[in-house]
Amino acid sequence: MKGVYTLVSCSLFLPTVNANAPPALQGLDVIECANINGTSPCTAVGSPEWATNYTTLDRTSNPAFTTEFRFVSEDNMIAFENAPFSYAPKYGGFCPMGLLANQTTWSSKHLGPASDVVAGWRVVTDDDTGLDELYVFGSHAAADEFIAGLPQTRERADKIWDEWFGDHGRLPPYGMDGGPFNTACFSNGTRDCRVHPQQEVGFPTAPRQQPLPSPLPVTDPLNISGWLAYAPLWDEFDGDQLDPTIWSTDPHVVGWVGRQPGLFDGSNIDVRNSKLTMRARAASWPNTSWPTGFGNFTTSAIHSINQTAHGYFEVRSRSGSSSISSSFWFHQNDGAGTWTEIDVFESTGVSSKVDVDMNSTVFCSHTHIFTLAGVKQSGGRIYVS
Repeated sequence: MKGVYTLVSCSLFLPTVNANAPPALQGLDVIECANINGTSPCTAVGSPEWATNYTTLDRTSNPAFTTEFRFVSEDNMIAFENAPFSYAPKYGGFCPMGLLANQTTWSSKHLGPASDVVAGWRVVTDDDTGLDELYVFGSHAAADEFIAGLPQTRERADKIWDEWFGDHGRLPPYGMDGGPFNTACFSNGTRDCRVHPQQEVGFPTAPRQQPLPSPLPVTDPLNISGWLAYAPLWDEFDGDQLDPTIWSTDPHVVGWVGRQPGLFDGSNIDVRNSKLTMRARAASWPNTSWPTGFGNFTTSAIHSINQTAHGYFEVRSRSGSSSISSSFWFHQNDGAGTWTEIDVFESTGVSSKVDVDMNSTVFCSHTHIFTLAGVKQSGGRIYVS
């Protein structure tokens, strides 16, 4: 038996927050305010600790505006980062009825009108797409008038905004917001945006964070989004042994001793020539010292020392030349009843008798929710009580 899984690099980039970008919508959490949906005042002020940048496009589809969004929790921040187009308010959070009522006042370089970020939040379902859309109106009257006039009012507002900042698609995941977000024009503020508008200029994209380890993110080679390398989960394997500050082979850290019948063995791991090699080897069998259910070969596994809840990962690897799974995955087992897993990829070097659809060019990717604290599970399904 032979099988060699080679990992060339493992990199984690974290998004940076542009200190020069003022927070959108007075720093209120857009997810919490959308949940309130105008039924009561929104006072969910986000924390700088849970802040992320969202870069949007100009009329020519170039990244041109970066705005900071703040959230009350890490979960909300991650939800926004995963699908900002789904959560960000339309028209940058400026009052859409105001756009229609004062078309001679506003332009792409003379931005307004003001929105009421305390009581002006409304979620409206688009009858054509079935998707929820978030608006921030300047008053209850403006919200009522705009919603009563749908879909014509939305079509007119779309036309105005698209003329200013372009049409970049209406449906996630392919859509992309255009134009800046409201950081200055609020009905509860003292600034009169008719006289002192929010300017289109002055919203630079996040500065490039240099130097960055090579290579830069494949999907962002110019680092327009300002990614920062996260050293505790970054490894080019350029030493002569596994870095113990990043990885562990200890079964107590890995969480299991092997996938039957293959037992994990740390001696199967080799670091050299900027590569991590993980082998599967034949073994004497039966081996009475091994746990029940294991026999005739050994494999290997490593587990990160550090944890992260979000970020952008890149891995360059080659599957082992056997039907044993070569995989990269994340998991959470907090010991308090929650056990989840994301299998980024599971592949084999040759076709597997167990799974004929998995080989060196076809791999499996799964999301598992095995158990959730406080949630009942029956017959393989999870039920919320």
